[in-house]
Amino acid sequence: MLATASGDKSTRISSIERQEVLQLLQTHTCSVKCVAWDPNHHDILSTGSRDGQICVWDLRVASRVAAEGISVLRPVITIQSAHGQGKPNGGRKKIAPLPRSVTSILHTDTQPYALISSGAFDGILNLWDLRLPAQDDSTRQVSAPCASSPCDATTMNGSCRPRGISSLCAGSGPTSGLIFALGADSWLYTYSSPSLIPLHAEANPNLRASFYVRLAGSPCGRWLASGCSGKSGSSFICDVSNITRLSAPSYSRQSLAAAVELRGQTGEVGAVDWAYDMLATCADDGTVRVWRPDYDVYQHCLSDPEAEKWKWSWSLDSYPLQR
Repeated sequence: MLATASGDKSTRISSIERQEVLQLLQTHTCSVKCVAWDPNHHDILSTGSRDGQICVWDLRVASRVAAEGISVLRPVITIQSAHGQGKPNGGRKKIAPLPRSVTSILHTDTQPYALISSGAFDGILNLWDLRLPAQDDSTRQVSAPCASSPCDATTMNGSCRPRGISSLCAGSGPTSGLIFALGADSWLYTYSSPSLIPLHAEANPNLRASFYVRLAGSPCGRWLASGCSGKSGSSFICDVSNITRLSAPSYSRQSLAAAVELRGQTGEVGAVDWAYDMLATCADDGTVRVWRPDYDVYQHCLSDPEAEKWKWSWSLDSYPLQR
């Protein structure tokens, strides 16, 4: 099954085999920003929205049927104002503060009943225990996170004000127990899990973030891929295996000079995702490119770039990656 978030405030569950929409998830009052499947329970997923809510859905729960014949579900757990509210605006006539947007959510393999979230206001991550009793059994609301980052990583690089987080990604293998985050300030942050303590920050002069750019970790746990904002059509791959040597007291920051920049698309590269030994990137030009390491093809492209550029795109850095 495939879950897709939308600006129409809904999330749709579709069958890839049957090529039809199976269920419609509705309760958010603003556009849905992120969706995450629970890796330990294949019928459970979570969504985050600009309305500040995080909703947990169970596809096995009974639902009503809409006029189009699609099942419409309601959430089984709701987290209101997951990352707080903004300050009241207005002069004499005060305007009620709006909840801060939820930008990314993450289920982890190591904590089967936990959910980690980030917001658009700062670099504080929240950890939610979905087993906690609800305040009101009729609405199933979780009142407060069981843990939060003790400090804001986005203010530890010399910035005077906090910046939001656009995307989260969990490590695996050699990076298990780490959470990677892409900040709105274009820095890549590393947090420990479950303490959510910031450990490390890296930056690359060509990497530009926006709230539409995503991260993805490779299945082996060694590589981290990021999209990029702007017109360059670039995406980046960096080796994060050495970050496992860090400990909580040794927060550090450095240049991401060793990152491999993949060029071959136009416009912002927002979505990135891994399969075994390959990476897919999706850009604003409407293309999806699949990158694979192949040394022989790489050398052939370098030997006759003018002819091969119509069939292939390749990294100009030291790692042979082709489309």
